[in-house]
Amino acid sequence: MRALIAGSGGQLGRALQATAPAGVTVIAPAEAGFDITDAEAVRAVVAEARPDVIINAAAYTAVDKAEADEAAARRVNVNAVGKLAAAARIAGARFAHVSTDFVFDGTAHHPYSPAGRYHR
Repeated sequence: MRALIAGSGGQLGRALQATAPAGVTVIAPAEAGFDITDAEAVRAVVAEARPDVIINAAAYTAVDKAEADEAAARRVNVNAVGKLAAAARIAGARFAHVSTDFVFDGTAHHPYSPAGRYHR
């Protein structure tokens, strides 16, 4: 299995690399060469890597700054996620996106919808 990790240089990305199971080939592109906000760059990296799964560990994590610069946070935490998911679909790869307990605190008793509301 081939696993491409977006955000491989961050805390979660490094932990995923360190704990990858035997038999998993980890593709961890350097952030400088993998601009997840650029759809063409994402498609090119995914096409070259040929992953079976893409794990998105990338995020705009500075919460205070994100509230002040919503556009920048949205580019990384919303738009880029869509670009990664679209590239995964084209490549026939599974896609996993990781969030934080700041957004999804685990207290809900129903699944969340993409709009942030509960499904009932």
